[in-house]
Amino acid sequence: MATVCRCGGLIAPGHKFCSDCGSPAAQPSESTSAGKSVSVGDIGVMRGVIDNSTHTTTTIGSQTNISGPVNIQMSQGRTEPSPEELLARARQELQTRQYTQMAETLKQVLQRTPSAVDPHFYLGLATFQGHRPKLASLATVRTAESYLRAAAELDRGCGHALLLWALVKEDAYVLNRMNDPEPKVPELLNRVRSVDRGHLAEIVAHVPAPGNRVWEWAGNRLK
Repeated sequence: MATVCRCGGLIAPGHKFCSDCGSPAAQPSESTSAGKSVSVGDIGVMRGVIDNSTHTTTTIGSQTNISGPVNIQMSQGRTEPSPEELLARARQELQTRQYTQMAETLKQVLQRTPSAVDPHFYLGLATFQGHRPKLASLATVRTAESYLRAAAELDRGCGHALLLWALVKEDAYVLNRMNDPEPKVPELLNRVRSVDRGHLAEIVAHVPAPGNRVWEWAGNRLK
């Protein structure tokens, strides 16, 4: 069984010297307790759990000497969640109405996949924090529109983004008797080919707008 040299290299069975640094195989190595950092000679630090069944230890004062083959089970480092996992987390945060946290999660997704469509849609949804667009400030409406416009530009056939954008414009501009800037609500609705039931339910639940013809159409589709 291979042994560990003071430089951190492995000395194959039957070899008398380390191929990395030339040290003889008999050189002792040093370690701390299992599960802690392990110093090998004077160079480098390894982290892992030492298998106590393959070697013997001798303690002299505060120093522990290891003799015999040393097996170290290396610990696995934490990996960052994938964009898909982050998007799934954002949808869970939507279900519990954690809109601010949801927005932060979605921005992490866009940092890694800026051309993804659904993060833009969900950011538009989260902008209103569960309130209707008619009561929101113009700045809030325009922020939501910027996300939905981006989604519609990335995918011209994104039905749920187009439908939500039309709902927002109907509520914020038409019902408030304000000028509806381009693209107009009818134009957006004409581009909608289909919207899956899941996205319809999210729009109806998180952007409430009773009396809004687009919102009521979406609600009727769920019945």
